[in-house]
Amino acid sequence: MTSARPGVRRKTIGQIFGIPLLTALLSAIGLVSALVGDGIWDSVSWVMLLFPILLCVYCLRQAQKRVRLLIDRIAEAFSELGA
Repeated sequence: MTSARPGVRRKTIGQIFGIPLLTALLSAIGLVSALVGDGIWDSVSWVMLLFPILLCVYCLRQAQKRVRLLIDRIAEAFSELGA
């Protein structure tokens, strides 16, 4: 029994698992290329293994922005109550 909440859109499988699968694939390519050889393979591994790190930094920055926005809204609500 599923209840559809108004205003909530269902996500497709691609939307849910797209980024995690891409991250896993790029990490696997980076790890295998690090084991395969030297030279260009080392560069490939560095680039591929850099993606998850950059993704984490991006997500953390987005979360920080949302938290700051929430704190600002709370502070604004309290200032309206005190005024």
